[in-house]
Amino acid sequence: MVKRLLEAKFPAVLTNAKTLAAAIETRSEQLDYRWNQFAETLYHCLILYHRQNSISLKELEHIEHEAFELLAVADASNTAECSVQLGYAMNSKVFAAGNITVPGKGAVHSDLKADGKIDISGKLIGGKIYAEKGISIDTAGSPAGVKTIIEVPENETISIVEAHEDVILRIGRNQRKISQYESMVYARLNKDGQIDIHK
Repeated sequence: MVKRLLEAKFPAVLTNAKTLAAAIETRSEQLDYRWNQFAETLYHCLILYHRQNSISLKELEHIEHEAFELLAVADASNTAECSVQLGYAMNSKVFAAGNITVPGKGAVHSDLKADGKIDISGKLIGGKIYAEKGISIDTAGSPAGVKTIIEVPENETISIVEAHEDVILRIGRNQRKISQYESMVYARLNKDGQIDIHK
């Protein structure tokens, strides 16, 4: 009976469940394990139900309960400003709803994304960082010329004490590559929308 109800009154449920399960699987490394468990539940209870020819009301209630719990967690994480402080990051992916601060050695070949600011007191070598509210770094790149991408929105700035070649600065849609060692770099967009570097 539940199967008939889903097919007759709510035909989009199966399509939406498949889309959501695929989206969760695509981002599985970035999501909490509960999302992956939820995707498995969707797959086994809704997507495969037509092969089993039955799905119980209790299983649907369980899916609904899990969905509301995950939605509450997602809403809370979107509104709360959560900052992260690291001593060191290597081959890591770090996301923060607030600021990311690295007062230790620095970050190597890592992806950092902050809805606030990023402040690295050590070295940033390789990888990509993005901050909504500006970036401050002691040393970016290395003398060996490791590609390092530093990105902010068009209304923000990038401050670097020492920048080595192959450091790429992105401000909004504009990009500028550091071609040789530079010190005391302060980058922002000028009135013409081009990246200005002040020393």
